[in-house]
Amino acid sequence: MTENALLLLNLGSPDSTRVEDVRRYLDQFLMDPYVVDLPWPLR
Repeated sequence: MTENALLLLNLGSPDSTRVEDVRRYLDQFLMDPYVVDLPWPLR
């Protein structure tokens, strides 16, 4: 018997939809070692 699971997480969101806020959010999000499990030069 195979069991499947779906895990939904809220990892935050930008302060607004302005380009500056989205860029800042993505920079912080993608550099978080708990979110992206790659060595720093590859992020």
